[in-house]
Amino acid sequence: MITAMKRSWVYLLALVAMTSTACGTMPQAAETLEPIRPYESIATEAASVQQTAAVDVLALNATIEAATRTESQQNAYNVVLLATVRANEVPTPSQRLAMTEGGAMAAEMLNLADGQMRIQQVGTAGFVRPEDNCFETHQQFFNRASTNIIYMTGLVTNLQAGTTFRVDWIYNNRVVHTSTWSAPNNEIRRCLALAMRASDVVFTPGAWAARLFMDNVPVGNSAFEILG
Repeated sequence: MITAMKRSWVYLLALVAMTSTACGTMPQAAETLEPIRPYESIATEAASVQQTAAVDVLALNATIEAATRTESQQNAYNVVLLATVRANEVPTPSQRLAMTEGGAMAAEMLNLADGQMRIQQVGTAGFVRPEDNCFETHQQFFNRASTNIIYMTGLVTNLQAGTTFRVDWIYNNRVVHTSTWSAPNNEIRRCLALAMRASDVVFTPGAWAARLFMDNVPVGNSAFEILG
């Protein structure tokens, strides 16, 4: 009886041992998980995207700037071309009106309240109205064959009697002619036009300049060209 009980215990212990061994060696199902990307990798990718976007913006700005510069150059060329055409014409009264850029401003457009004497709208012209000496358009190109007179013009407000204006006409960095005028009366608004005529000096083709003084104080300059 005791021997049978010992044998039963031996069998039981053997079974327990076999079960423990089987459990210890049984393979476990591998759990498949996506590896977690490190923070540094995400930050690097974000920085790369931002840098690419910045490069695209710079490229777009460069394209816009180039297009704007091209348009500006074309506009400047058109201005020179139009002025050249005008310089080779002898304008009729209707053509002069078509060329106008607004002309001398009317009194209601000016600041006259403070009583200060001012000169504005300074520039050269090929024509002024005989009734008031006011320019209709400023001009920077003059055809020698059809030009007999060039004016340095301006608009004076609150003009005081006795004020003297002088224009130095300059060619090749040298004063070749001087025009002067003194105001006989006080005037609220006065168009100024000091002339240089072909009878005063030879209209040599090339770059010229007119320098305006008011009581010997420089108040304006205008560059122009005589075309041969």
